[in-house]
Amino acid sequence: MNAVTGTDWEGAGVVPDITTSKELALATAELTALKKLVREQPDYPFIEERKRALDEAQKSVPKQN
Repeated sequence: MNAVTGTDWEGAGVVPDITTSKELALATAELTALKKLVREQPDYPFIEERKRALDEAQKSVPKQN
C-alpha cells in the first residue's frame, strides 16, 4: 500500500525502463548490462572478454525500435 496515495501496486506492476517481450527479457537485460560494463569500465583487466560476450549477446537479441 502506498502511504501517500492509499493505492496498491498489486496487479498493476510498474512501467519498465526498457520495453521488450517476455521472451527476450533475459537476453535484453544481459545485453544492457554488458553494454554498461563495457562503456563504464574500459580499463577492466578482462575487457576483451566482456566485449566478446557483448558481441554474442547482440546476435541473440533482435534490434528494437
